[in-house]
Amino acid sequence: MDLSIGILYGAAVLALLFGCYLFLDYRRKKQEWKKKLKTWYPEEKRKSAISVWGDRFDESEMSQGLARKLKSANVNLLASEYIGMHALGILMFYVVFNMIFSMAALPSIILTAGILVGSHFLLFYIRKTSMKSD
Repeated sequence: MDLSIGILYGAAVLALLFGCYLFLDYRRKKQEWKKKLKTWYPEEKRKSAISVWGDRFDESEMSQGLARKLKSANVNLLASEYIGMHALGILMFYVVFNMIFSMAALPSIILTAGILVGSHFLLFYIRKTSMKSD
């Protein structure tokens, strides 16, 4: 009885070692296969549609004025990122005012627009006065 336990234990350890060997061999072959695939089909960097739209907007003439304003105010954002933050702000404030505070649609839209326009001008005013005081 004692001898059979030792034999089973030894067989289990050998099976574990053999399984680890096979797993490592499988991983090595998989890496080689991935290398072959990369030589056959080179990987292209893909961009999301939103990123492509942002790049197009940053290159357009419409964003140049905003980009200059951001740069003069020492705000390290692209024009598309700044506009994206405002779009997110519109959605966020509308949901907060309309869904959480149960305001009607028109007042929540007006309040949202007022907050975002005010924050836009306040940002540049504060940054401009802080640049002058330095």
